[in-house]
Amino acid sequence: MPKSLIKYLEKTITFIIKGVIFLLPLFFLPWTSEYFEFNKQLFLWLAMSLALFLWLLKQAAAGEIRIKVNSLNLPIIIFLALTGVSTLFSLNVFSSFFGSYGRFSDAWLGLLSLAVFYFLLINSGLADSALKIFVLVKLLFYSAFILAVISLLAMSGAIQSALADPFNILASPSFNPASGSLLSLAVFLAVMSVAAVGFLFTGVIKKFDRFIFGLGLILFLIVLGLINFYLSWLILALGAGLLIIGNFIESGLSFKKNYYFLILAILILAASLMLTLPKTNPAKIILGRPLPREAII
Repeated sequence: MPKSLIKYLEKTITFIIKGVIFLLPLFFLPWTSEYFEFNKQLFLWLAMSLALFLWLLKQAAAGEIRIKVNSLNLPIIIFLALTGVSTLFSLNVFSSFFGSYGRFSDAWLGLLSLAVFYFLLINSGLADSALKIFVLVKLLFYSAFILAVISLLAMSGAIQSALADPFNILASPSFNPASGSLLSLAVFLAVMSVAAVGFLFTGVIKKFDRFIFGLGLILFLIVLGLINFYLSWLILALGAGLLIIGNFIESGLSFKKNYYFLILAILILAASLMLTLPKTNPAKIILGRPLPREAII
């Protein structure tokens, strides 16, 4: 087999993996009975199946199979095996494999797809260094940035005013491509906010990336403030607190170094703790209308 074919397969696998990281938070289909979770799961299943097939084809073209040994390989295999046995002997095998309506992420095929994603990520060389991992995290951050912009447009009514059909799913003020839930969106953006703060002050990102990360952090905090979900503030507070402790230890137990980082992290921590106390509705105050509230069981 020519080496050009192997290189082409490697590039295609890399493209699929990076595409999944970037597109998964944004992917949805408005013409199915369930717009978000099922379609994301289906997208993940198909993408990982194709990537695994191409990886096997690459190994065949190279005439050998090379699998990188990692300390997580065995625990993941054992976990998949145990959950697979549990699935086979469950009361509803079909739902255990493919998921039930509204709970598609609990499907065993979803776990298998995530395991394949991890396997390909390790064996494709995309996670060999901190710099390569940062490239992947940056893709996810850009996806979250677009997600925050779309969510803000939906909350402000800008999308609704542009649609002829007011009953379209896109017209809902709670619309966001990540999920059908504003609470899930808030949790995701809280995690990405902590990641943004961490990367902003590592000193390894370029000026343009620093600008996007800073702007993204502001957008994330605005969306979090409008949703005002207590769990997202707790995640943000915990993450900011861990960043403060980590930076304090790394700087030799001195607050004099990287004080800009500490000031920002402390401000986020203080805002998070304060916003968990009052039962206010920032969306009603800022937008003039409350966002739909979700029942938490």
